[in-house]
Amino acid sequence: MFFNIISLFLDLKQLNDVREKLEELIDVVYNPTLLRGKPTTYRKVARKTYLHTAQKKRIGHKVIRKSIRDQLNHVQRDIKSIHTLLDAYEGLPLPFKTE
Repeated sequence: MFFNIISLFLDLKQLNDVREKLEELIDVVYNPTLLRGKPTTYRKVARKTYLHTAQKKRIGHKVIRKSIRDQLNHVQRDIKSIHTLLDAYEGLPLPFKTE
């Protein structure tokens, strides 16, 4: 049972890292000339819910599951935002690095 709690907590940390990387990707891909407004990412809310769970001394299963569900929802929303941003481009949005 103890190992399950550790693995769930590590999943939560990995989800937070993925969410942050997706938000950075949204910043890079966003072009104000193609779209009206930048997609909503709820960065502050997602960070606050992650830290609320991560800083607890004793974390119950329900709290971990709720936190993982919240992070998954934020990741899903960010992926949808990236798809809409990429659909606005005709070609490739980012140039390839050639060395």
